[in-house]
Amino acid sequence: MTGLDPEVMTLRQTQMVALSMVYAAAQLVHLLATQGSSALVVHQEAFHALITAALLDQSNQTEPCQRYGYPKCTQLGFRTLERCLIEPYSSTPAPRQPEPLNQPATIDLIRACLFAGMRAAQVWHQLGGRRWMLWLHRRPMVADLRELAVRQYRGTRTRH
Repeated sequence: MTGLDPEVMTLRQTQMVALSMVYAAAQLVHLLATQGSSALVVHQEAFHALITAALLDQSNQTEPCQRYGYPKCTQLGFRTLERCLIEPYSSTPAPRQPEPLNQPATIDLIRACLFAGMRAAQVWHQLGGRRWMLWLHRRPMVADLRELAVRQYRGTRTRH
């Protein structure tokens, strides 16, 4: 852990916030497809942050940390991204019967998450993020994610 001011972030850490929201959107799509809208009971803040950020005007150059509600709303994305960076080829469970996909409201939520994920990917790309970084910068990215998670934990503890 560096002795930096907790509000000061490197470019890569800022990229990690945006990239983590891509992964949060993907995780929400998976949860909605398998559990239906009940998945939002636990992840309402992440969903709200994603959708709100996706609906911001593209010309709005809001800092990704503000855009996605860091540190409050990024936990799902951080956990999902870290798991994917550490175990990129982990096995996935066998698919279940997609009952939630028969519900129009769930399909609309999934579409909204996919849209929000694409917008988050666009923000990541605008910040200089590239796919090859996921392979060549894996260890530094995991270290940055862990530092951001520590900052997130400290931020939520000081508010209580």
